[in-house]
Amino acid sequence: MRRSARNPDRSAITGVLSTAIGILIFFAVIIPTWLYMQQLQTIFVDEVNRRLIFEAEKLRERVQVEPYIMYEGSGRYRLYVRITNLSPLETTVTGLYAESNVQGVIRLTDNPIILSPAESRVIRTEYLLRCQSAADCEVVLLKASTARGNSFASPYSIGPMKPPFVLVVSLANLTASTDYDVIVSVKEGSLGCIMPPARNEIRACDKEVGVRRYVDVRSEVITSSGSISVGREEVFYFTVAPGNYTLKVMMRDGQGRWTPITSIGDTAPIQVTGDMIVRVDARIGGPQTIILRLSSPVSRLVLFNSSDTNTPLSVNLTFFVHYDRLSSGPMINFTVGIAVSSTDGAGFCSNNVVKVNGTVPGDTVPVTFSCSFGQSVPASYTIEVSINGASIEVPSSIGTFNVSGMLTQRITLLLCHMKDATVVTEVVAYTTTSAVVTYTYSIDVRTTTIRVVNCPPG
Repeated sequence: MRRSARNPDRSAITGVLSTAIGILIFFAVIIPTWLYMQQLQTIFVDEVNRRLIFEAEKLRERVQVEPYIMYEGSGRYRLYVRITNLSPLETTVTGLYAESNVQGVIRLTDNPIILSPAESRVIRTEYLLRCQSAADCEVVLLKASTARGNSFASPYSIGPMKPPFVLVVSLANLTASTDYDVIVSVKEGSLGCIMPPARNEIRACDKEVGVRRYVDVRSEVITSSGSISVGREEVFYFTVAPGNYTLKVMMRDGQGRWTPITSIGDTAPIQVTGDMIVRVDARIGGPQTIILRLSSPVSRLVLFNSSDTNTPLSVNLTFFVHYDRLSSGPMINFTVGIAVSSTDGAGFCSNNVVKVNGTVPGDTVPVTFSCSFGQSVPASYTIEVSINGASIEVPSSIGTFNVSGMLTQRITLLLCHMKDATVVTEVVAYTTTSAVVTYTYSIDVRTTTIRVVNCPPG
């Protein structure tokens, strides 16, 4: 039987084809799979980064939502909303709701509200608050939701019988015992509402409310320069909604007529966005009174010098200036001067004038002078400190003013010499007697050292 011979060329071709098929399978299956996995990884990383950015923006998002009321008359109280974007990002408010104690949750707007960073917008709603009686008066709390999933609530609730803030009007420097009338009004065309004072019945807030009260004023205070008129302070309280207001203060004169004292807010309104205090200077013309009292801790000062040198003795002298808290005066700047006089010594102060700035009623200010006194001989010094009333500086808005009180203070300073001195305390003589003659043969002198103070008269 004959065996067939194998063709070497065919075997080589088969090997080449097998290799080519293997490479084709690698590129056709493995490479696409690897590329697909890389694409999935890229999509995952992008989604993680996008989610991180979204969460970071969500944490930084801050929206302030505040309810306002406008009284339109005839028992109609319209709800307004102020929305402020407090974040550095653009914010889209997708939902604005009012939670009412009467009607539940009400959606106030259907359109999204886009706010730029730091933008604030006041939105007029079509929602009218109901208030039929004290037991059936609506109170609402606002909530806003954003496109990033945050929800923000108003810091306070509001209603026609529940304004959230207190406006305190303080009348300072009242000088007449009479009736005073304080009237707070909503500025024309502005938001706001004022709660009337509670009397026989509780009423809803209104556009204008006045409080009238008799004030008994302590009119005089006795000072070293005589009696002066000093006003008291009276406080009036108003419960208000956020908004813009005007203020008018009047008093009843001796003929029973109402005389205006001041009017605030006609040009620049009083903006109420929280609890607020308005202080009004209620003086009727006339100059302002500044009451200053100059005092010293001691009226007589004694210094002792135990040195043998003639080097001047340095002393810091401190005085106090009290700006009476009952004074009707403004913030002031003033100067205090010192003068040293003596008939038997030499003394001077390096800073003979001290200026004090920014002092208001109720302050007590120390004033210190650096002085030197000669030590050559015991001496008596008269030190006079005074406030220069003519040099008092007040704000440019203040017209004339009076200065009263104790503006001069005088003390006496005694400079004494203290030295060591030897004093004989005992003398002992030893004697002997012969016949009728007595002889002294020894004398013993005993001494001691004491300190001697040499002071000038006075």
